[in-house]
Amino acid sequence: MAIVDGVDLDAVAGELYALEPSEFTAARTEHEKQAKAAGDKNLVKQIHQLRKPTVTAWLSNLLARESPDSLAPLKELGEQLRQAQQTLQGDELRALSRQRQRLVYALVTEARRLAQSRGQKVTETVARELEQTLEATLADPTVADTVVAGRLTTAVQHAGFGVGGVLAGPARNAADRDAPVAPIRRITPSRPAAGETPEDIAARKKATARANAERDVADAEEALAQADRAFREATAAADDVERRQSGLTERIASLEEELAAAEEQLPVIRREARQAGRERNKAEQVTSRAERMVGKARANRDELD
Repeated sequence: MAIVDGVDLDAVAGELYALEPSEFTAARTEHEKQAKAAGDKNLVKQIHQLRKPTVTAWLSNLLARESPDSLAPLKELGEQLRQAQQTLQGDELRALSRQRQRLVYALVTEARRLAQSRGQKVTETVARELEQTLEATLADPTVADTVVAGRLTTAVQHAGFGVGGVLAGPARNAADRDAPVAPIRRITPSRPAAGETPEDIAARKKATARANAERDVADAEEALAQADRAFREATAAADDVERRQSGLTERIASLEEELAAAEEQLPVIRREARQAGRERNKAEQVTSRAERMVGKARANRDELD
């Protein structure tokens, strides 16, 4: 691995991905200059290829850096979920699915707390993308490695657990985030084997139907969890609108009180303004007379010279 003045690419990446997205590009450019000054063209290229993280990716990296212990269960739980899918352990799969929901919720909550401690607001869209990313982390060991290492550059999503059920790529945006997640692939009965009795075939079909039913339950529970998250988001948004409406109503009432008080004071101020105008005119007249007297006195004095 290329090293410049005792700093290798991994160390540079670690420093860059610890920064907020707004600081990333300038810091990367500075590291490129240092590598270029050291004559390491390969390192310059490698540093330039480090992609600026999205806000969601930064939030995931923040979680990995500041609360690594909270991410530790991800790999183990993901492996348990994949094994339960492969072995058709329905009861275990449901228990692990509930554990997955609790873990993801706890991690998103912790990420929000970490971001808020740095003065960064986490929108509902970003929180939703982080949920999708953590779901993908549980589904794909490769994504898990990137997330745990704190090197994520963009949000990712998954399309259900099961064989071929993982899709790692950009998370769905706000416009289509409510689209249903692709269901787990169903199992179809295999052809009868040589020597199988009708009882064996019936038992195998029943086991297959049972496995598909268990997967249907898992899909339904996942849909319920998504609906619950959507409900919480909608409730939070409605509460926020109500708070802002209440604030505006109070502000309008306060302004109306100030306007009423000002209207009461206006006639008084007008009378005072008229009186002040009259006093000013009198003072102006006195000043004019005094100026004429001064002029006359000076003229008399000059005649005596």
